[in-house]
Amino acid sequence: LTSCTLSGKLTVFAPQTEPEARAKFGDADIKIYKSTFTSMYFSMMEADKKEPTAMKMIVQGKNEKVVGLHLIGVGSDEMLQGFAVAIKMGGTSGSQFLFTLNAR
Repeated sequence: LTSCTLSGKLTVFAPQTEPEARAKFGDADIKIYKSTFTSMYFSMMEADKKEPTAMKMIVQGKNEKVVGLHLIGVGSDEMLQGFAVAIKMGGTSGSQFLFTLNAR
């Protein structure tokens, strides 16, 4: 698990960046999923106070094994803890990955 702060926003990724995954597995074997959402941290705030969170999932091969995950936004470090377990277990982007997450 790696983290850094850019412009006051926490950014975390595990265990590989997209360039690292492409170098290791080749462009043809990598697929990227991206999403933006509002984290639960902001659930009780007025709409003009809410900030987006962005997520990028890097998967490899036809089974879509998750080889990297990037999050940026408030609470990203806490969110990635659950995802890191799924990645370590060799989870895929399908149900294996989703069933390992703990909703808080």
